[in-house]
Amino acid sequence: MAASSWNNGKVYFFKKHEYTKYDPISDRADSGYPMPIAGNWPGLWDSDIDAVINWGNGNAYFFKGSEYTKYNMANDRADPGYPVPIAGRWPGLWDSDIDAAINWGNGNAYFFKGGEFIRYDIANDRADPGYPVPIAGRWPGLWDSDIDAVISWGNGKAYFFKGGEYIRYDIANDRADEGYPRPIAGNWPGLLSTDELLETGLDISMSLQGLSDVPTGWMFEDPYNQELKKQGEEAEKRINELGERINSYREESQKVLDNIRDAEERRVRNIELKEIEEKKKKELEEFVRLLGEKLENGEIRVTEIKEEQERQVSTSVQKTNEENRREMLDHDERHAREQREEAERFDDWERFNRTA
Repeated sequence: MAASSWNNGKVYFFKKHEYTKYDPISDRADSGYPMPIAGNWPGLWDSDIDAVINWGNGNAYFFKGSEYTKYNMANDRADPGYPVPIAGRWPGLWDSDIDAAINWGNGNAYFFKGGEFIRYDIANDRADPGYPVPIAGRWPGLWDSDIDAVISWGNGKAYFFKGGEYIRYDIANDRADEGYPRPIAGNWPGLLSTDELLETGLDISMSLQGLSDVPTGWMFEDPYNQELKKQGEEAEKRINELGERINSYREESQKVLDNIRDAEERRVRNIELKEIEEKKKKELEEFVRLLGEKLENGEIRVTEIKEEQERQVSTSVQKTNEENRREMLDHDERHAREQREEAERFDDWERFNRTA
């Protein structure tokens, strides 16, 4: 069996002529698998893959017997012209029958075969001098030989497989964690039973790009990873809380921006009102000035009218006085005339009496 983590967040396991897609998040194989390799991996062998490794340059290298195939992950197909012989193209590497391979993430790749391993310099594209060397004594806590597969999971650990067991290896401490090896069965739901693993063996496991950010503790149900899972859940909770706080800050920021915008609008309106006020003030001043001129002209006309009115009043008074004087004279004349007439009548009466 061979396995690789792919850049779509899935893990692909190869056994004989079939492969299974495994979901690390749900920690189980996807439904509908296994499926045939043939027709689903263009340009790759149809069965019995020995090893595969992510070279860190967008290519994966699959090994079978004495040949290898370069597989372009972006194009999802083997490059033209493959497979080709290993011999002469991997300086210092065995020519065939590689058991396991892994990109260690530090510029080196490790290839395993039987009881030996080779450290391969990726940049210089050749094995380091002095290799191969025995596994025994150089990988504390690891089996001394016949490793079937190894995978780097992006969590600071590497997982080595042999038969029906696996060992978790701490990359930083360069030794196996305590309590290993442990059974594979039950820790990879939907993949393979223990009998199948013991029957066929585990050929290869590898890590490709794209899962270095996958939280740990999903694939292996042991106390250590259970604790990591718990820590991951707590971290997720804190992230959610931070997200809520960020949303709250965003809302508050929006309110501040709205207030600033309202204040700016009020400031603009105040400026406009002030301009209108200044304009009205100037118009009022102009009106007052014109009104003053009109009032000044009006005061002259009013004075003339007043004098004319006073003259007319004076004339009217004089006329009235004259009329009153004439009326009094007429009254006196009538009274005198009446007295004369009365006197004349009296005189006539006296004369009449004297003659009688």
